[in-house]
Amino acid sequence: MSGWKNAFAMERAADFAPSERERELIDKFAQRICRHGLALPAILFLETARPLNFIGAQTMVFFEPIVRGIFDWPSYDAFAKMLERRGSVEAIIAAIEAIEADQQRRVNKWKAEHPRGRGFFGRFRRQKSTVGEEKSDEH
Repeated sequence: MSGWKNAFAMERAADFAPSERERELIDKFAQRICRHGLALPAILFLETARPLNFIGAQTMVFFEPIVRGIFDWPSYDAFAKMLERRGSVEAIIAAIEAIEADQQRRVNKWKAEHPRGRGFFGRFRRQKSTVGEEKSDEH
């Protein structure tokens, strides 16, 4: 009976350790998502579809001939195989969140270095005077 012990065992999500190639795929995918400003919708979709990651991977395998006919994506098969493993969705979400946090940090740093009022519409903003009255910025 000891042979049946692992017959239906499933990989735990915490045991997911991506290979170097899978890490590259995850990072590239997360960077594309964040570059297009789709971090929040992507995280929402991935969190919602997390229990279906294996079915999603099998769907990718089903549509592979069509996708390969239209797009030249050499990593398609590797990405589909990675999605079959539990924990892959968590790794993708973590990568997206890390890139998004880094982008937000850079935006906040830029905003701190470039005070409000600069640019074309900056000349039309009102500034408070030392007395507390508002006056417009005259140029």
